[in-house]
Amino acid sequence: MASLLSRKKLNAALIEMGRLPAGHDYKKLSNEVYGKDAFIYFDAATVEARRPLESALVDKGFRVDRAYSPTTRTLAVQVSYFKGECWDE
Repeated sequence: MASLLSRKKLNAALIEMGRLPAGHDYKKLSNEVYGKDAFIYFDAATVEARRPLESALVDKGFRVDRAYSPTTRTLAVQVSYFKGECWDE
C-alpha cells in the first residue's frame, strides 16, 4: 500500500485544481485525527461533482474514503498523521 500524502500536499493539490484560493492555509482544512488515522473533510461543489473530484485526487495519489457519506457532497481524504490542533498537552 502506498504511503499517505500530507495535508499540505492535499491543500496544494486543491489549490492547483481551483478548489481552494491561492495562499489557503492548510491548517484551516477541516480535519479529524482518530488515533493514528488522520482525515481531511471538504465539500465538492455538488453531489454530482464529488465522484470526479474523488477520482482526480486518487489519480494524484491521495487515499479517498469513497464510502464516507456517499449521498452527500462531503469528501473524506486520509492523510499522513499529524497531531490534532486542539489536543490537551
